[in-house]
Amino acid sequence: MASGSPSASTRCRCLHFYGLFAVFLLPNAGGSWLTPTVERAAEEIEEKLVRFIASSTGLDVLEQAYNDSTSRITFQAVNGKDLVVEIAQSFGDVFRHRIEALQLSLKHAKQLSKKYQWKPKIVESDVHYIHARGAFNESFEFNEQYGRPVGLTSSSAHIPVDIYRGDVEILNSLAWTAAMDQIWKENKERDQGILWQYFGSQSGVLKVYPASKWRRQKDSDLYDVRRRPWYTQGASSPKEMLILVDRSGSSHGQALSLMKHSVKSILETVGENDYVNVANFSEKASWVGCFSTLVQANQRNKQWLSAFVDTVTAGGVASYATGLEFAFQQLENFTWTHNQNYSEDDGEGGGRGGDGSCNKMIMFLTDGGTEMPVEVIRKYNANKTVRIFSFAIGPVANAIPAVKWLGCSNRGYFYQIPAMGAVRSKVQDYHSYLARPQALAPGGHFTTSVHLDELGMGLVASVTVPVFNQSQDIGNQSLLGILGVDISLMKLIDSLPRQKFGPSGYAFAINSNGYVVFHPDLKITESSHGSPPSVDFVEIEDDTQEKQDIRRDMIDRRLGHKVTRSYVAGLDDKHADMRERTYYYSPIPNTNFSLAIVVPEYYKVYIESLSIDMTTMHHLQLNNMKMLLEYKRYCHQLQNASMTVETFISFLQANYTQCDMNEVRHLLFDAEIISNWLSSVHKMDSTIQKLGSLRDGVVGIAVETNSGLTLIYPLNGTAFNFSESTLNPWDRVHYKRAAETNIWIYTPLIKSDGNFTEKFIMASKAITLSSNNYRIAVMNTMMTYQKFYEVITSAISIESSKLVYIIDDGGFVLYSNRNESSQCIGEFFGVIQPDIMSDLVERNLFISRKKTDYQCMCSTKGMRNSALRIFPTFLYQLLSLQWWSSTSSWVYFQICSWLFSGFFSFSSSSSQTLEEEIIAEHSHRTCIMEIPQYHFNLEDGFESIQDGAVSCGNCTRRYQASRLHRSNLLLVVIESAENCKCTTIPLPYQPKEIKNPITDQECYPNVRYHRKLPCFDSNPNEMASYCTGCLPTMSWRLFSLSLVVALLIIARQRVLR
Repeated sequence: MASGSPSASTRCRCLHFYGLFAVFLLPNAGGSWLTPTVERAAEEIEEKLVRFIASSTGLDVLEQAYNDSTSRITFQAVNGKDLVVEIAQSFGDVFRHRIEALQLSLKHAKQLSKKYQWKPKIVESDVHYIHARGAFNESFEFNEQYGRPVGLTSSSAHIPVDIYRGDVEILNSLAWTAAMDQIWKENKERDQGILWQYFGSQSGVLKVYPASKWRRQKDSDLYDVRRRPWYTQGASSPKEMLILVDRSGSSHGQALSLMKHSVKSILETVGENDYVNVANFSEKASWVGCFSTLVQANQRNKQWLSAFVDTVTAGGVASYATGLEFAFQQLENFTWTHNQNYSEDDGEGGGRGGDGSCNKMIMFLTDGGTEMPVEVIRKYNANKTVRIFSFAIGPVANAIPAVKWLGCSNRGYFYQIPAMGAVRSKVQDYHSYLARPQALAPGGHFTTSVHLDELGMGLVASVTVPVFNQSQDIGNQSLLGILGVDISLMKLIDSLPRQKFGPSGYAFAINSNGYVVFHPDLKITESSHGSPPSVDFVEIEDDTQEKQDIRRDMIDRRLGHKVTRSYVAGLDDKHADMRERTYYYSPIPNTNFSLAIVVPEYYKVYIESLSIDMTTMHHLQLNNMKMLLEYKRYCHQLQNASMTVETFISFLQANYTQCDMNEVRHLLFDAEIISNWLSSVHKMDSTIQKLGSLRDGVVGIAVETNSGLTLIYPLNGTAFNFSESTLNPWDRVHYKRAAETNIWIYTPLIKSDGNFTEKFIMASKAITLSSNNYRIAVMNTMMTYQKFYEVITSAISIESSKLVYIIDDGGFVLYSNRNESSQCIGEFFGVIQPDIMSDLVERNLFISRKKTDYQCMCSTKGMRNSALRIFPTFLYQLLSLQWWSSTSSWVYFQICSWLFSGFFSFSSSSSQTLEEEIIAEHSHRTCIMEIPQYHFNLEDGFESIQDGAVSCGNCTRRYQASRLHRSNLLLVVIESAENCKCTTIPLPYQPKEIKNPITDQECYPNVRYHRKLPCFDSNPNEMASYCTGCLPTMSWRLFSLSLVVALLIIARQRVLR
C-alpha cells in the first residue's frame, strides 16, 4: 500500500469481517465544536441500529421465549478442577489400552526374532507380502474408522523408492515380520478402537496393519520410515550432537556438495528431544551460521541450519586437532549452560552423565586425511564419554585410516560415502549403535510422540517401543526396528465435553518440551511432511509470565490452576481483546503429555440437562429455514457431514440411545424454541411478513445456538456463507465475539463472484438468560450495505459537507459518506487517515500490539538453498555401491528400460515430472510472521467524550471521540481543512516476516525450560569392537556399467532440459 492518501479504486478492497467504530471528519471552516452534538449522534446511531434490527427479526421475542423456558433447564456450576482430572484420566486410559496392546506385540516380536534363521540366499518368490505402492489385487472395503479402504486380514509393506525390493536384508525383514499379522489382528479384535499398528525396520521396511494402499503412488514418494519422528525418537534416547564439517581446500567440488547433502540428511534424523549444531573447520574452527551453541532440533531450527550449510565454502588446510578441540569444548560448554533449563527430575532410565548430559556425539565429515589427533582425544575423551561417528566423503576420498580410527576408537562407527545414493542409508545407521545401551537395559521403554499420519488420519499420537535382536549368535545389542500404534488426536478432541467450558473455552495439551500436542490455534498442513508441529505453548498464545508459569507446571506434571489476564486474538487475526481466563491443568497418565482446559471468566455454568419430549423431533423439520448441523457432535458414529436432516432424524428415532443424550436433548430444545418463535414472528406485520419475505433491507436471519444448531432464514438465502469446515457455530469468529462480549458485534461482508460484488453488514447479538447471564444462542441479522448506510445517515444531524467514516475495533473502515463509501469497506483507517489513527493510538484510545505467528508458511523463491536439488533421483541411486551390489542382476532390465524410454522420447520425461513434483512439495518453508493488531482500549473505561488534536506543521486538526456503549462502535468527529494535510506515514497493518536468520543475520534459539527424558547413554556390557566400514569391493563389470549408465543419464538430463 503506497503512503499518503490512496485513491478509492486502490485503497478500498478488503474481504475480512469486522466490528465497528465511527469517525467524523469536520471541515475547519464554519462552526465550532459542539460536544452535545457528537454525543447525541452516537446515542442516536446506536438506538436506530438496535431498533431497526430488533423490529426486523423478532430478537426480543426469541430472547423472551428462552427466558420463559428456563424452568426446563438444569444448570451446573463449572468445576474446572475436577473436569480436567476427569478428562486427563480418560485420555490416559486410551493410552494405557494401546500400551497393553503394544506390549503383546513386543512379546510376539521378540519370540519371532529369536526363532528366525537368517536366510542369506532368500529371493522375492520366498516372501509373500502386500506391497503398499504396488498394483493391488486385493479387494479392500472402505472402513469408516480409517477413512479409507483397508484389509483387516493382513498388513501391507512400504519400501522406500531408493531401496531395491529384492535386497537380502529387505526380504529377511519381510519374512520374519510376516507372522506379526496374527497378533495385530488379535489386538484389533480385543480393542476395536485401535487404529494403525506397525513395525518400522532398521532396513527401511514399514509394515502397517490393517493393509492399505499408500497415498503417494508416484515416484515423488520420499517416505522413509527411519526418518519419521516417531522412529528417530523411539530408536534412541536424547542426543547432543555436533556435526563437524571439513571445509579445507581439498573438499571443493563434489566432495563438499556431498558433505552438505550429508549434513542435511543427518539433520533429518534428529528431533525435538535432541540438540544439534553444525561447525566447520580448516586451520580454524567456527559455527556454521549464527547459532552460538547447540539448539533444539525442532523443524524451525533444522530448517535454518540446513540453510546455513549452503553458505559453507572450501578453503585452507585441514587441522583435525583444531576442529575436534572446538567440538569437545562446545559440548562441554553446552552441557553447563543447557542444564539450567532442565527440570530437576532426571526421569526414568539410567546412564545419564553426571553433568546431566545424554549421548554426546560428534559427526565428523571429511574428504580424508592422514592426521591422527591422538592428543586431543586423550585430553578430552579419554573415558570415551563422547561418541564419534566418522564419514569419509567423496568418490575418491583421500587416505582414510585416520578417519576410520576416529570413529572406531570412540564408541562410534566409520562410514564411507562415495556418492549421493549412499547418503540416506549411511547417515541414519548411527541409531543402531546409540540403541545398544537401551538394548541392555531391563524392560521395554515406551515413547509417546506426535506426527502427521502419512495415511490420512491427520495429527496422531504414537506410542512406540524398540525391538532388539534376540538371536543367540549375535547377542541382543542390534536394533531391529520400532513397533508402534497410533491414537487419533482428532478423536480425542471430539470426545471433549465442550459444553462444560463453553464456546470461548478450549482444551490443549503439551509435551515435556512445552510443545503443543493439540490446540485450537495449531495449524497443521500437508506441508508439514509428517513432522511434529514443534510449536511452543507460549508461541501459540500470548507470552506472559503467568503463561510461563503454567507451562512450567505442566511440564513438571503438576496438578493446578491459574487465573490469567492476557490478549486473546480472534480467529481472523484482526481483532484482539484483553480477556480473563482460568487455566486448569493435569498430567495425562501413561504419556509425557499434560492437559489443560481453559474457561473464560463469563462462563460460570453449563447446561447439565433439559426437560424435553423425545417425540418432538418434528421441530427439526423447518421447511422455510436452512439447517446446518455437525452430526457427529450428537452421534459420534455419524461422520458424514453431507447427510440430510431427514436421514439424521430417522437415525435419531431408531438409535437415539446410542448418541449423546444431553446433546440431543439440547438440540431438540433449541429447535422447539426457534420453531415456536418463527411461527410467532410470522404473525407480526412489522417483522417477517406472512408470505415469508423479509423486511426491506434485511436479506437474512441466522440463529446459532450453543447446542450446535444453525438455522438460516429464508431457506434459499445465500447471504450467510457458512462453510462445511465451520458447521459448528462455536468455530465462527462472530459467534465467539458475540458470546464473549454480550454486546452488538457488527461485521462487514463482501461477496464477489468475479463480475458482481455485493456488500452486507451482519449484526450479531448474544441471547442471554437473565437469571444467570448464560448466553444460550446468537442472533445474526444480515442487512444490505445500502440499508446500513441509510440507518446511519438518518441518525446524523451534521452538514453534508462534513466527512463521516465508520471504523471497527480493529481500525478498519465500514462506512463513509463520501462517494467511494461502499468501496472502502474493510480498508485500514491507519492508511486512509494515518494522522488521526496514530493519535488515537498515542492517546491510548486504541492499543497497538504485534502478534507473532510462528506457524506461517513462506515461499522458498529467491532463497539460497539447495534443498530442492538434493532429492534422490535415480542418478544418485545408481552411484550407490550398496545399491549396485544388491541389484546387479536386476539393473539391466529395470534401469535401461527407464533410461531409454525417455532418452529417445523427449515429450515424456518422468524425471522432469518427478523434479516438478518435489520442487512443488518444497515450495514453501516455515517462517515467523509479525501481525500488527489494533484494538479498542476497554481497560481504561472510556465512558465520556474524549478530545484530541493533531498538529500538522502550521495547522491543527481537532477531533472528538464518543463510545456507543451497547456495541463495539466508536464515534470520532474530526476537524479538517483542505489546506491542512499531514504527511504521517500509514500505520503498519500487513503481516511481515521476521526473525529470519538467513536474511537478518540474527538467531533466536529460544532455549526454554523442558523436562529430561529417560537417558540410555552407556552400558559396561556394550560391544565396542564391532566396527568396520570397509565397503564391498566393486567388480570391474559393475564399475564399468555404473560409469556408462551415469554418463547416459547425464546426457539424458541435458537433452530433457
